[in-house]
Amino acid sequence: MTHYEIISVPIGTELNFGPSEDSETLGVVQRPIRAQIIGPLTEGAYPINLIDEQPPLNQQRIYWHQPPPK
Repeated sequence: MTHYEIISVPIGTELNFGPSEDSETLGVVQRPIRAQIIGPLTEGAYPINLIDEQPPLNQQRIYWHQPPPK
């Protein structure tokens, strides 16, 4: 994955407000959501901005914890 790459976060993926899986949970994705990776892999998670959400949920940093294998 590269910074600024647009991805589709798959159904069943947990999103958190921190890089640790113990961080506060935003929720589990119920439908595919487009997101943009905005930084490097940290503690097994990518920081992302959600593209498809209205209103935007990007006031806090969101992390995608189940990236695909390289």
